[in-house]
Amino acid sequence: MLDEVVLSIPDSGSASESTVKPLKRITAAAAHEARILRTLEDLGVAPLALPEGEQGKRGIKSRVREHIGVKTPKNPDGLSDAQFDKAWNAALKSGVIRTG
Repeated sequence: MLDEVVLSIPDSGSASESTVKPLKRITAAAAHEARILRTLEDLGVAPLALPEGEQGKRGIKSRVREHIGVKTPKNPDGLSDAQFDKAWNAALKSGVIRTG
């Protein structure tokens, strides 16, 4: 299971050096939140002004979940329901996303 992702950039030292320094460690939870934000952007929805749900229609959370997909052997990049719900709720709590 992926616990964290390491982003790297080449060292700005001499051009002949090919060393890479770690830029920042990102937890899996933070990566899941970022994925939700990218998906909202792909769907053309402002994260700080999520549309209110309409009675009898799928809401934005459902559309984002469908766009990301459920984690299966055929879709290893998807998120489980628990992962998605945890990331969505964390993003709401931190103020990264909110209804507008």
